[in-house]
Amino acid sequence: MKKLYTTLLTIAATALSIQAQQLPNVGFENWKTECGNSESFGDKTGMVQRPNTEPADWNGSSVNQTVKVIMNINKKEQLVFEADGKNGKGVKLKNVYIGAGSIGSVAPGYISFGTPWVNATASLSKCDGGTYGGMNYTYRPDAIIGDFKRVDTNDEVSHIIVYAWKGTFKSNVGEKSNPTNERDDVDRAIMARDNAHLTSNSNGTRIAYADYTFKSTANNGWETIVVPLTYENNSAPEKINVVVCSGDYWTRDNMKDQTELHADNVRMLFYSRLSALSVNGTPVNGFDPDNFAYTIDAEMPADASAISYTTMGNSGSTTENVALDKENAQVLVTVKNDYEGGTDIDGETSHTYTLQFNKNNLETPEDPTDKDAYKGSLHVVIKDMDMDTTQDDQTVYIENTGAGKCIFSLPNFSFGDIPVGDILLNDVKVTENADGTFSYSGSAQNMKLGPDKDEEGNDVPDEGKLDVDVTLTGTIDATGKAQMIISVIWHLDEETAAAMDLPLNVPIDVEFNGQGPKPTAAIDDITVDNSNAPVEYYNLQGMRVNASNLTPGIYIRRQGTEVTKIYVR
Repeated sequence: MKKLYTTLLTIAATALSIQAQQLPNVGFENWKTECGNSESFGDKTGMVQRPNTEPADWNGSSVNQTVKVIMNINKKEQLVFEADGKNGKGVKLKNVYIGAGSIGSVAPGYISFGTPWVNATASLSKCDGGTYGGMNYTYRPDAIIGDFKRVDTNDEVSHIIVYAWKGTFKSNVGEKSNPTNERDDVDRAIMARDNAHLTSNSNGTRIAYADYTFKSTANNGWETIVVPLTYENNSAPEKINVVVCSGDYWTRDNMKDQTELHADNVRMLFYSRLSALSVNGTPVNGFDPDNFAYTIDAEMPADASAISYTTMGNSGSTTENVALDKENAQVLVTVKNDYEGGTDIDGETSHTYTLQFNKNNLETPEDPTDKDAYKGSLHVVIKDMDMDTTQDDQTVYIENTGAGKCIFSLPNFSFGDIPVGDILLNDVKVTENADGTFSYSGSAQNMKLGPDKDEEGNDVPDEGKLDVDVTLTGTIDATGKAQMIISVIWHLDEETAAAMDLPLNVPIDVEFNGQGPKPTAAIDDITVDNSNAPVEYYNLQGMRVNASNLTPGIYIRRQGTEVTKIYVR
């Protein structure tokens, strides 16, 4: 339950942080009612609103520009379209010829998080364009993934471009041969293109990048493309930009009219898998990052130092844990992405690799025959948290210790799939009733519940565990039918109680119903000093028997304080 309330506290934060590190509007389901602005140089200067519409949170390249020929010619051309995606809506990007007659050029259809700019004049040698800026972003994704579809027959490359950086890249844009307008974080400057035009006060550092090109997709249909990012240092970025372009983004002379690209589900990947795994220096035979179970024909390693591995990707955001399950001869290697919501290609945030070793060298587990096991179901209710669950296949144990006492244990208690720990009461009173049933009662104050080790294998101190009071009452009838009521009071500190909107003391009602052996009486709870005390007989199971009904066998004879074993022929 420690994990339970910690999990509940982080639910709200998780929901927010998923969007913080993932790209916005990854599925292009949301669209603006009107487009944003691009910056124009050349014959028309200033910020101009793009025509038609574009995906929310993204900027498109649709054109609204004026070119002076004999007279001012204003051209509005849509290059970004709402279209059917692989799932729901998607975006269509299309190269379009912009101009009048033979005077003009092809403009690329693209989307990005930066601001598009264009230098448009009647002199084609001076025309140019691109993107500057991006969005704030401080995470280190491993790859970008998306669904793409090329439907044209043009032999032109499409681009998927990503770059992440810190600081500021200062460079000039505008007229192709003589750019004079300084802007921050221009795409070609960050990507170190030949025409970067960096100025002296630039202090930017590129952290990671990717630039993937393709001319077609499988059968001209939807194809999922994964593009790994190349990291150049271990720093966290400050900003990022993504460009998805239908045509040859960097070389406008290569662009062709009507080149068309569809895109959907463009998002970042955060790997939580291994790329290599070894035992005692020997690679696991047939290892595959997407295969999570292996059989190793060897003895169980003595400790985790025998396991070595390499994680996938460059995000530096994973936590790895090696756990040894000696009872089952297994080693579990878990990789978890520390970015909440940082999902891998399968949508998961963590993966566990299981190595199954030979079991023939396992130690024999402790013989539990001195305990009576009762198997059944557990019903748990936490009213203050509006939680109610029933767990089948639960077992409790009762171990008679004499003097009318027993040890009661409920091992591996959990609420749903959240482990809590072992409930153990050492001094439970046992009373044999006239109707043949046995009653049980016991309690413990300030019991500490929870795992002894955290996910990294470190010891968990008592202050990091659940603080509870436990009271037990219950009965087992002569047929072995058991009903145990376990009342738990969970004590919270004021800060945690306030954060979860709970009282300081939370009652948890636990009821066990199950079946086991007929209970045994504790025969040494009677103190008699009188040597003239009546003689009593018990079988070896501790049950009292009538002296007139003794059949051949061994019995326990008790008179006062004297206890002996006898053999009846």
